Amino acid sequence: MIESGQKKVLFGISFDGVPMSGLIVEFIKSAEVFHECGYEIFFDLGYDIKADKYNFHKEYDESSRWLPEWIQLKRTCTSSDIAGYNRDSVDYVLKNVIPCTDGGAELKDEWREIDSLSQVIKDRILEVWRDLEVSFVMVENGTLPENIIFTNALCNAIEEYGKEQGLDRFVMWRDHDLMWWSEPGKYGEEPYLTTPRLRQSPYIQYVVLHDLAKEKLSEWSPGANVVVLPNTFDFSPLAIDAENQSFRQDFGIPEDALLIGRCTRIIVQKRIDRDIDLLARLNRIALEQGLEREIHLFVAGNVDEDKDEFHRLKKMASELGVGDRVTFGNELRSHGKVHGPSQNQARYSIADLLSHCQLNSFLTSYDYEGFGNPIGESVASGVPYITTSYELYDSIYRQLGLRAPVLGISEEEDGLADENFVREVYSLLTDDGKRDSIAHQNYRCGQEHLALTQLENRLKSLFSL
Repeated sequence: MIESGQKKVLFGISFDGVPMSGLIVEFIKSAEVFHECGYEIFFDLGYDIKADKYNFHKEYDESSRWLPEWIQLKRTCTSSDIAGYNRDSVDYVLKNVIPCTDGGAELKDEWREIDSLSQVIKDRILEVWRDLEVSFVMVENGTLPENIIFTNALCNAIEEYGKEQGLDRFVMWRDHDLMWWSEPGKYGEEPYLTTPRLRQSPYIQYVVLHDLAKEKLSEWSPGANVVVLPNTFDFSPLAIDAENQSFRQDFGIPEDALLIGRCTRIIVQKRIDRDIDLLARLNRIALEQGLEREIHLFVAGNVDEDKDEFHRLKKMASELGVGDRVTFGNELRSHGKVHGPSQNQARYSIADLLSHCQLNSFLTSYDYEGFGNPIGESVASGVPYITTSYELYDSIYRQLGLRAPVLGISEEEDGLADENFVREVYSLLTDDGKRDSIAHQNYRCGQEHLALTQLENRLKSLFSL
């Protein structure tokens, strides 16, 4: 709780290491609640935290163009001026220390180096917080052991800063992804002995997205203060208007085409190959049945994040004869109605794409997703969706009573769509009445459980805003 006259400054830290992702979108939604309560907002994108994004030492330069103007980018530390701390050292720990099932007891030199670097980084974090007079900290995805050097530094900085400043609960530590569901096996085996446990700290409010995550974390770290706060979405009605009416024309999509959206990052784990295969098969059915409308796919992710995957998908689309019906939008800004566009952002948003879509797709892999924001965005936008039965789908969305074609997959069976699913999607795509009925029911169910107002109310209650 902020005392009267105390400066209101929120400092966010992402462990994602990219300028835009579903995690960043959720940070923006939460940070906006604080911003509207008078907080100045600073944000570290985590370029010097996550090794596999290859952004260590990278300048922020154009990164801010994806963020609202009220967010100021600020690094907690610059890896280039900390001896021994770089992408290679972080990657080494992830691949050689984290997987140790015995807790890495024999890796004494490695643990000494981890502790030494953590101490230096902790001091850098404290310097930044003191300089900015930070009064609240928001951590995104800090538990997943991608970089325990930084995690330990951050936890120790929180304890020291909280005592020094006489603060109460001033940290929201939100985990979007956890070891049990995010690429199992990458982080070793349960009970994940090398991963820092949640702390029983008076300063930290741990937040997870669903009940199953709370159950797992509470078993793994008994006594930690964990609450459930699902991702939420803007249920403002979408429409084709003067600002977005040229969307199709600008991207070369026929006005009468049936359009499927795919709002995701272009990485292997998102399984966009399934969408391209589905698109080719849908167009073949359309040809067989004499449908005079083309079926198109729009992929909204950054084509530079994984260039090999992007080129593989382009080649696949060409080989399947739908190269001219797949549009790679190369990053649309996040839902414009959530936080208002920055003047530096791309012209069009995810909301604009959804306004023009007949369906939104989420044919993701089985064991990668921590929540599945594109489904919530579809529901809130009044657009029917299609999805896989990824590991957390039932516990997050199906239990709300939402309706959609669902491609059944599992850890063992995670391949292309079967013919029954393709036919079900075609039937929905070409039936306006069915789409409207499903969209209306989903919108009603979703609004009850997933509306932004719920996030605002919970944050104000948890942190006395």
